[in-house]
Amino acid sequence: MNSVLLDAGADVIARNGFAPGDYYTEKRGGDGGYLPMNQCPVCPRGAIAIAAGCGPVDFAQGWHENWKDTVPRLSEAAAPAVRAAEQALAAFLPERWEPAAGLIERQAVDCSRIIERWADEEGRTQDQIVETMRAAAEHERGQGR
Repeated sequence: MNSVLLDAGADVIARNGFAPGDYYTEKRGGDGGYLPMNQCPVCPRGAIAIAAGCGPVDFAQGWHENWKDTVPRLSEAAAPAVRAAEQALAAFLPERWEPAAGLIERQAVDCSRIIERWADEEGRTQDQIVETMRAAAEHERGQGR
């Protein structure tokens, strides 16, 4: 399942765009109204949530009024799969981003913060995000996940 969510999350970012420094970025359509949340630029964590069929908002966070009827919230039922895919991405990152190894070894931050620090690093590009998520998905497929 991790490989499926990571690949689908990479597809979301490739299609919608990358939102550095944000979980998602509001976007308006041609009519001036807000686009559904699953069509907005997102970070890797938001993309994984969308890939799981939910909005890019943690189930414990508030829900933005503009999208309350367009995308389901990340449910308690979907959360374990989303968290497992996030953990898989964070565990893969030391192969691509040296600081991740130290953070993981020291257990300095949880997996979500490792992903955020990596994604938000100055100069990080959408192509790098997509390519790394696809590589992590391939790694997970090789592990049968």
